[in-house]
Amino acid sequence: MAVTFGVWDQTFTAGGDLRSSQFALVTMSGTGIILPVASGQIHTGVLQNNPNSGQNAVVRLEGMSKVIGRSTIAVNSLLTTDHSGAVMGITPTSGQYVLAQAAEATASGKKSMALIRGVASRAQ
Repeated sequence: MAVTFGVWDQTFTAGGDLRSSQFALVTMSGTGIILPVASGQIHTGVLQNNPNSGQNAVVRLEGMSKVIGRSTIAVNSLLTTDHSGAVMGITPTSGQYVLAQAAEATASGKKSMALIRGVASRAQ
């Protein structure tokens, strides 16, 4: 039996040029949605489109989404981000923010599906 899950997308203003950042994890700043400035930074969601600065940025806050892998990631891994918005697997005790869980395996630079959990929490 097929099961359909809802998604929660929200529109924000792009705080910079995000035209090459579709499916990257993004964060909020005083200017709008931007790429993270540091690895492990708290993040808002996954960018679903490719806006230029000042345009509407559609961000997936919850549900299934494509993401871009920074490294090889196994199914069911907890995911955080690096400074480019690519996802990387983390250990449950790393203390970094977790926003997603890998729904399929991926390799560096490849797109894969992840379950976006809605609220970033620290891995403990």
